[in-house]
Amino acid sequence: MGYAIEIKNLSVYYNSICALSNINLTVDEGGFLAVIGPNGGGKSTLLKTVLGYVRPQEGQVVVFGKKPEGFDMPVGYVPQSYSFDRQFPIRVLDVVLTGRLGKSSFKPFFRYGKKDLELALNLLEVLGIGRLKDRQMGQLSGGQIQKVLIARALAVEPRILLLDEPTANVDGESKSQIFKFLKEINSRVTVVLVTHDIELVYPYVKSVAYLNRELYYCGKPELKDIAVQPFKPCGEPDPGGPSSPTFENHGW
Repeated sequence: MGYAIEIKNLSVYYNSICALSNINLTVDEGGFLAVIGPNGGGKSTLLKTVLGYVRPQEGQVVVFGKKPEGFDMPVGYVPQSYSFDRQFPIRVLDVVLTGRLGKSSFKPFFRYGKKDLELALNLLEVLGIGRLKDRQMGQLSGGQIQKVLIARALAVEPRILLLDEPTANVDGESKSQIFKFLKEINSRVTVVLVTHDIELVYPYVKSVAYLNRELYYCGKPELKDIAVQPFKPCGEPDPGGPSSPTFENHGW
């Protein structure tokens, strides 16, 4: 089994502001990676660079052996924030079905096929919100909206699922449900998620990356009781000692 994502010597700037500096990171096919770190540390930029939405000034990103702009396999994406007119009359099922639009040629009088409907309905059931299929999006709670967005991302039938803080502004029970669901589908989809819910996510993920413009840790999820701020960036010599714990640096 090879790498789903390979990131080599990646640096990204917004004008003169450095968002990411010399990032080297690999994610195995079938991996489940949590990207953690402070606000403004470049976590969202990392996902957008993998998607090809942001172009790096240095280095490269390779997704299943191809650069993002040449990638012809579907990638599911749940963005960090969303905004919509809660008065707009669109049903939950219709939102999920928009993930199927790239699966067939879009023509006048386009209609979704039987497979599209079955897949969308199944995803809603698996996520525990099948009963809401005819509910208006504006009537949903934050946790319910996040589940709908995850269902839409999975309707693409992706090989990789990227999620940017999918449990932000969601109650504790919904957070656990989302993480559990992601672990269940991880046997079929490579999952990379950005999160601040460190304690909750540890039992579910296979790997953790701590990012604050530079990559300070990459490896197994063993940071639960360790302050990560003093870490040296991955690849730099570490003097050791209680304020700078030494970890084995490896990919996953």
